[in-house]
Order: sequence, then C-alpha cells, then structure tokens
Amino acid sequence: IDLTASSLVPILLASLASLLTAFVFFEGEDILTVPTLAAFQASRLPWYILLGIGTGLGSVVFSKLYIVSQRAIGRFKNPKTRMVLAGLLLGAAVAALPPLFGEGYEVINSMFLGYSDVLIEDMWMLEGSLALPSLLGWLLLAACLKPMLTGFTVGAGGVAGIFAPALFAGALVGFAFALGVNGWINPTAMPIGNAVLAGLCGMMAGVLHAPLTAIFLATELSGGYGLFVPLMLTSAIAFTTSRALMRHSIYTRELAERGELLTHDKDQAVLTLMNLKEELEQDFLPVQAHWNLGQLVEVVAQSHRNLHPVVDVDGMLLGIVDLQDIRQVMFDQNQYLTLRVVDLMTLPLAEVQWEDKMDDVMAKFEQCGAWNLPVVEGGRYVGFVSRSRLFNAYRKWLKATSLE
Repeated sequence: IDLTASSLVPILLASLASLLTAFVFFEGEDILTVPTLAAFQASRLPWYILLGIGTGLGSVVFSKLYIVSQRAIGRFKNPKTRMVLAGLLLGAAVAALPPLFGEGYEVINSMFLGYSDVLIEDMWMLEGSLALPSLLGWLLLAACLKPMLTGFTVGAGGVAGIFAPALFAGALVGFAFALGVNGWINPTAMPIGNAVLAGLCGMMAGVLHAPLTAIFLATELSGGYGLFVPLMLTSAIAFTTSRALMRHSIYTRELAERGELLTHDKDQAVLTLMNLKEELEQDFLPVQAHWNLGQLVEVVAQSHRNLHPVVDVDGMLLGIVDLQDIRQVMFDQNQYLTLRVVDLMTLPLAEVQWEDKMDDVMAKFEQCGAWNLPVVEGGRYVGFVSRSRLFNAYRKWLKATSLE
C-alpha cells in the first residue's frame, strides 16, 4: 500500500528484468516507433480537450464491452464449449477485420504515419477506398471489437492482457478523431500523429485509471517533452471522465466486488485485510428455548462467558441470554422448573452474516453499540464476534501495514 523501500526495491528489480528481457528478444528495437510529430500549438488545445472527453467515454465503453463479453463466455460451464464458441467468434472477427489479430502494434505504427488503408486493405468484403463516414465507422467498429475479443479470450480460459488492446483502441479513436476534424472542419486542425498519440494516452489513462503512467509512456514514445502539455491535458480529462462514470478499473473491479481491494485509504485497507472467520469466537455454550431455568443455570455454571445463544434443534438462532439479565432470578430455586429460557431470552441488536465484509461488520457494531454480536450462516448459529477482538485485530493489521 505504502511505497516503502521494501516495496520499491522489488519493483525496480522487476522493471530492470523486464527491460533486459525485452532488449534480448527484440535486440534493442522499439515495438512502437513514433515519427517526428508536429510541434505543440496552443490553438489546438480545444481539440485535445475534446479528444480527452472522447477517450474518457471510449474507455468506459471499452471496459464495459470487455467485462460483458468475458462474463457472457464465462456463463458456459463446460470449458470445451467456452473454447469452441470463443474460437468461432474470434475467427469470424479476424477473418472480417484482419488487423484485429495480435497486439496491433504494427497498425498503430501505420496510423502514426497517417495510413488509413492499413485497416481495410485485407478485408475481403471491401474493395477500393472508403468514403470518410464509412472509414470512421470501420475505425470505431474495430475499436469496439478489440475489447470484446479480449474478453472472449479471457472468458474462455485464454491469456490476454488489457494494455495492448487499450493502446490499439485509443490509437483508433485518436486516428478517427483527427480524420473527422480534418475532413469536416479544417484540414490542418489536428495532426494525425499527434491525435493518435494523445488518443492512446487518454484511452490508457481511462481504462487503467493510471493517468501518470499514460502521460509518461506517451511522452517516452514521442521521444521528447514537446507534447507534454497536451498529453497531460488529454490524460487528466480522460481519467476524470472515466472515473466519474466507472469508479473501478478493469483490474480492480472484481477485487472491489469481492471486498478484497487494497487502496491508499488506510482504514479501508486494514478492514479488507481482516477476516471475519479468523476473529470468530465459538466457545459460547448454546441453550434451547424450551429448557427451564434450572437447566440454564447448569450451563451457566460450566461457562466462562456471559452470553448464551438460544438455538432450536436445527441450530437456528432464536435469541440470546445475557447473564446480566438473569442475575436476579438465577438463584431463585422456586422458579427453576417454571421459568423457561424463552421467557428470559432477548433478540440480538444485530446479526452478522457469515459472508459479511469486515467494513459491514464494523458498521453494525457502530449502529447498535453492542460489544458482542452473533454470527449466523443462513440463520444457523455459528459463533460470536466481539468489538474488542476486532479492535485488537485492527491495531495488529494497522501496525503491519504502516511505514517501516
């Protein structure tokens, strides 16, 4: 969570190892080669702002298409069915639009140079050049298909990442934006190479929720800091737009849904690390509602706890008996046979469900003010969890995650 020396050193070593590995396999060649781009002009800032909004919205569409397609394939329980269906969908899409195959780096390099035919030259269904509206339609279609195909691959059990598809889709959006602006408004309004670079920067910032990573990666690709200002502007707007519409990125969405996401919010991170099952106390002796006071007193004599869960024959929780509530009658032997547990028990102020997240458990303690709450699973008594035990666990995890 905190960027300490113990966490920074492994990150640096991993970065160095990946750099050396890439250098060995690619012999120093760059996967993405950016030509000399047009110099920054302040008059073009409005176009970068619009492109930032466009890539921010596009990143939300990208993420949702990826998630929906992955879950759609994942609904099929049979792995072979998933693989066959995903293979048919991938094959049909690549046959119709061959540039979708692979990472798409060669397509991005061609778009930096302004080559629009790289997407349609191998398409058997099209012949000759396309009118501008048709070309823009195919570009946006390819940008939408890329995350869907990636989701199909992952959902079927294959291996696919988000980084390269996000760059591919962002470059397509930037390319389409420049073609539209230059074709319909002003032929020199937006240099195509600049728009492609800003597009992939904005899309990466929106999809990954990593604006700084997007800025510096795009800056390094351009070979200088000449476009640093428009890249910062595009990335910031895209990230803000995406974050406003989609709180969690693709990488963190599933963790957040399971309650396992660690953030820079120290309190939330500690609660995420805590586990209800580890803090469960099960040494409370249960009693049954039909028992008389004499039977209850025998159990109390054997217990070192002040609380006793009242359960039925199936273990379903009916209530609790607090020793403080029965002190006045527990020594009255005249009532041992006449007074029943059902007359002495009370309903708990709240119940903790077995599947509750720890922040929900803490919220229940705060709302009801109790020191102990019963834990149930489907209504069946499991144990108790205490405020003091949770506080001690909280302090332990807080100390473990603090700065060294």
